[in-house]
Amino acid sequence: VVDEPVIETVTWNDNTDNATCYWDDATKWNCSDGTHRVPCAYDKVVIPNRSSYPYHGYTIIATNPFPPFTSFYLGYRRTLTLKNGWDNKIEAETVTIFGETGDNRAATLTCGGGFTESQISNRVWIVADELKLENAGSVISSSGYGSCNGGAWHDATGMAESDSGSYGGRGTASHGHTYGSITEPTAPGSGSWRTSNYKQNGGGAVRIQAKRVVNNGSVNATGTGGSFG
Repeated sequence: VVDEPVIETVTWNDNTDNATCYWDDATKWNCSDGTHRVPCAYDKVVIPNRSSYPYHGYTIIATNPFPPFTSFYLGYRRTLTLKNGWDNKIEAETVTIFGETGDNRAATLTCGGGFTESQISNRVWIVADELKLENAGSVISSSGYGSCNGGAWHDATGMAESDSGSYGGRGTASHGHTYGSITEPTAPGSGSWRTSNYKQNGGGAVRIQAKRVVNNGSVNATGTGGSFG
């Protein structure tokens, strides 16, 4: 006989203004029996809408791997930043991102970056039966979180002024080698480079494995805009 997993709803409880908090702080989570602990396997994880004034920034940083959950909900006026490694992921039967437009009401799932080729460390990776980006303020983004080494990321001897990113196909004036797949990209993008003062990060990586996706929001992995200064 296999015991059924215990499914508990664990809810984030902090609404501090202009806060940066950490996922693994047990005091920030409430269980239905009034105790406090970090979400564990098969929990229903709720980071609720932040509807109280004031409406300034609020970020939760995750630095440890997640177990698989039953469901995961990220509400508006919240940003969850994944800094817990390339191979870690949010895995749940249902993943819901519920942002809204206006008044800084977005719900944003993002990652850390940029990085060098030898230090590829973060991406947004979601595994779900159903992924729901409920509305226009629902955002998954790794924009600007790719390589910070310039257009010659994959060709250390080829750096030249005005190089731009080379993922898939060569960027404008690029001397770096192309790399990766155009049709099934997995790696982060390479950055642009003019001089050490004008380096820009490439786009990061977003990986979504879902049986069903409802996308009324946006999924972004753009590079940082270059400039001659």
